[in-house]
Amino acid sequence: MSYIRITLGILAVAFHFLVALFFIPFPYSIRVGIGRYVLGSWAVVSTWIFGIKVIVHGEKPKVPGGTLVIANHISYFDIFVLASLFPTVYLSKKEVLYIPMLGWGAYAIGVVFVDRGNKKSGAKSIEDMVKRLQSGATLVVFPEGTTADVDDVREFKMGAFRTAIQADIPVRVMAFTYENFEQEQWTDEGLGAHISRNTKRGKHVAHVVYGNVLHLQGMDVKKAAYLASEEMKRVYKIAKEKRDEAEQLKQHANG
Repeated sequence: MSYIRITLGILAVAFHFLVALFFIPFPYSIRVGIGRYVLGSWAVVSTWIFGIKVIVHGEKPKVPGGTLVIANHISYFDIFVLASLFPTVYLSKKEVLYIPMLGWGAYAIGVVFVDRGNKKSGAKSIEDMVKRLQSGATLVVFPEGTTADVDDVREFKMGAFRTAIQADIPVRVMAFTYENFEQEQWTDEGLGAHISRNTKRGKHVAHVVYGNVLHLQGMDVKKAAYLASEEMKRVYKIAKEKRDEAEQLKQHANG
């Protein structure tokens, strides 16, 4: 069954990649306007292929264009979870640009790439993020900078908050976790191994909680990051509680 899922996943990537390639010659405003729906379609198809059930607890507000969304980061499947909920593009490390098919497709739909080892690239990525947001993109950033190896929110990088302050745009905080967290998390294994391992499991449940919208204009960047971190910790705690409740109910049902 896992081979069927992997095959379907590859076909979904190939189809959306070919669609995305068509828009490469177009201006960014057009690419991102259409590309976020291409990504959303890929995410919805992929959640079905890989058996990812997304449960939103509490309010599910509309996330309008021009919003910077920050979320915690656990797994490769996070991309599907978030993009299945609202049209978006992502900030990604530059290495993704060189992944066959995925890299070109990501560029085509307006993903912003950053070279974390290059300070000039970091400054350029902030400038790019401001332009994307001001052109109406909804941009998702994982401010922890990498996937978590602990069931908690880790220290934030500052770049996203410099962008929010500079562009005077709202920040929507979100948090989520998965049932069977230890099996879902992506730590030191390669991308292919991570996808293969999780695909074999065949069923995944993500518990999502929307946090508050923060307005950080005029604020010191460290204070902005602190406030955002505290808000994410608050909603992540709720997501973990909902996950634990669901797992306890399953254990009770199974005797």
